[in-house]
Amino acid sequence: EKGVVELLEAFAELKPDFPNLHLLLVGSFEEEDPLPAETVAALRGDERVHLLEWVDDPRPAYRLMNVLALPTYREGFPYVPMEAAAMELPVVASRVTGCVDAVVDGATGVLVPARDAGALAGALRGLLDDPEGARRLGRAGRERVQRDFAPGVIHRALLAEYLELLGKK
Repeated sequence: EKGVVELLEAFAELKPDFPNLHLLLVGSFEEEDPLPAETVAALRGDERVHLLEWVDDPRPAYRLMNVLALPTYREGFPYVPMEAAAMELPVVASRVTGCVDAVVDGATGVLVPARDAGALAGALRGLLDDPEGARRLGRAGRERVQRDFAPGVIHRALLAEYLELLGKK
């Protein structure tokens, strides 16, 4: 449900036009949500695909990226796009619950329809073709994370919510 099938399709579409393009997948394949065998074989058989198991500290992986793609089918509130934004990476994510809160379309990244490999490839192509525009989105994402999601901001918002629910506001 993370959209890996569509990500691989988008990557295949982009590879001929971007000879230095590599795909880095971070995290283990989930047994509860298995990928089709042909997708796993294609990922493992492509020298430009790099599979990285679970990491406790994703910052080194983010430093290797020019853009983060999260073509998920569903989310709660995803940490990954927020972490990427904090690292000044533009994000391409699915227009699904959670991602629409983490990514401001056109300001900190690009939102695309879920399950649409063509739209995903188009959004990624736009960022790869315009590195300065991608950097602008990444900088805006970091500014948003620092402004709106710093621990103090979150703690004050939670406190205000609790007080309101208790009728003390």
